[in-house]
Amino acid sequence: MAKDKSFHHRASLKQTNKPFKSRHATKSDLRDKSKGKTQRTSVKGKVLRKQSRLDRKNALKIEQRKKREDYANIKRLFTGRSKVPKTVSFVPLCKNVDVSQIISSFFTCSGLEAPSLNKSNSIHSIDIANFKQEFRLVELSRNFQEILEAAKVSDYLVLVMSALEDVDEFGNSILTAIQSQGSPSVIAAVQHSNSTPAIIKNLSSVKKSLLSFINFYFPSVSQVLSCDTDSDNSTIIRNIANTIPESIVWRDTRPYIVAENLEFLSYDSNETGLSKGDLEITGIVRGTNLDPNRLIYIPGHGNYQIKLISSSNNIPSSDRASKMQKSDETSMDISTENLDDAIISVPDPEKVDSLISSNIPDTTNDEQTWPEEEEMETWKGNN
Repeated sequence: MAKDKSFHHRASLKQTNKPFKSRHATKSDLRDKSKGKTQRTSVKGKVLRKQSRLDRKNALKIEQRKKREDYANIKRLFTGRSKVPKTVSFVPLCKNVDVSQIISSFFTCSGLEAPSLNKSNSIHSIDIANFKQEFRLVELSRNFQEILEAAKVSDYLVLVMSALEDVDEFGNSILTAIQSQGSPSVIAAVQHSNSTPAIIKNLSSVKKSLLSFINFYFPSVSQVLSCDTDSDNSTIIRNIANTIPESIVWRDTRPYIVAENLEFLSYDSNETGLSKGDLEITGIVRGTNLDPNRLIYIPGHGNYQIKLISSSNNIPSSDRASKMQKSDETSMDISTENLDDAIISVPDPEKVDSLISSNIPDTTNDEQTWPEEEEMETWKGNN
């Protein structure tokens, strides 16, 4: 009996399509082809090089070293002889919150004499000797615009709440606005936590409720700190000193200054008593480099042109002083002999920005698009 053979097709019956033939092209393919776009054909059969265990280990070491260097550079910015002070703004979210009491406690727990805190929206400098850092404490009132302006330039925001009252409508509005414009590092604090025995007994539940409220706006906040005693405020100081502030993308790409000193240099006065001059602003330039050809915005006053940028002798070498002048005022020639500070840069007259933000209408070239009243009266009389 003959052995059965396996069945198979002959090679001549196999269909081989032509490589340049394809199915019907879609509308998008035809549109791309008419524009001259070409698609890159993938290389089949290409085997990617597989990383060995040693290569992966070296790549991780390089990444860790880079992160460690970046962290050290940011930390070095706030320490050392030419250190930059950390700007800490205190935002009252309740009506019965006393921000001045917290700032006074910051001085006393650091072994310093507390300054007079009679004026609101003032800035107080404090040198923390234990951590070799300097803080700029901004005392804010319940003013919507002022809080937003302070949040733009602050490194830390201390949101002060009350254990006796809920956050009112103003507090909710200001939290929503800060969240929308971008917030730096946020620290949640509660005041009046030891006012009554009932609050002291249920302090943990009060903090848990406030933490749940703050996490709705800022999920990165992990705890609510008390700020009634010097011991509590020492914890807040340690928290600020041992961390680096979170960055805001839109702020890091722009230069900004927290003014430490303002002085108006008058050089011309008229009969009405109004004088012309230059406004000298002394402060530290943060973010990117300050270009003298660009305009600078002063909150509440508008845009100004920079007259010159010089380094100040009153603040560390990393600081800068900028002197600005309104463009519609008569310029004043400044000689370097009268300046104690070294001039860093001056604007280029051909590249400087103009303060004219809108086109001046030219009435001679206006086209009449609607009949005037005189023409309407003439037509009515003719009819």
